[in-house]
Amino acid sequence: MTGVRQGCILSPFLFLIVIDFVMRKTTEVLNFGIEWEQKKLADLDFADDLALLCHTQQELQDMTNRLNVFGKKKLGYVSVARRRKL
Repeated sequence: MTGVRQGCILSPFLFLIVIDFVMRKTTEVLNFGIEWEQKKLADLDFADDLALLCHTQQELQDMTNRLNVFGKKKLGYVSVARRRKL
């Protein structure tokens, strides 16, 4: 048996900590994101959903590739089944 039991009060906190770490690793090297009040905003997170923010399609693809690599390393999987470009 591995992981955290479903229903455990630590589950949401551990999930958020890991997602935050993965997103920091995804965006740390390259200058991803958009300018928002003199800061860079690279992603919006809500529960288990992520919205990646970039100026160009190529930046978005690069960021998605990095998220996939780091997500698989730390989470074991990354689901991109419901992805959309706006």
